[in-house]
Amino acid sequence: MIIKSKDTILKEKISMKINEYKINKTFNVALIEINGKHGKLKCIKEDRIYFILEGTGDFIIDDK
Repeated sequence: MIIKSKDTILKEKISMKINEYKINKTFNVALIEINGKHGKLKCIKEDRIYFILEGTGDFIIDDK
């Protein structure tokens, strides 16, 4: 699948630039550029998969 930027929804929040593409009612994909820290996030109703394309990332899962 090829997703073009013209088909995405651009959102900008504090240190993040988000290009979001809705595939259907229950699934979407986002390309997120982070400048600095993301901050803590707890997902209860959804699963997330992260692919780090450039740089590094640290994840804390179950306080580990």
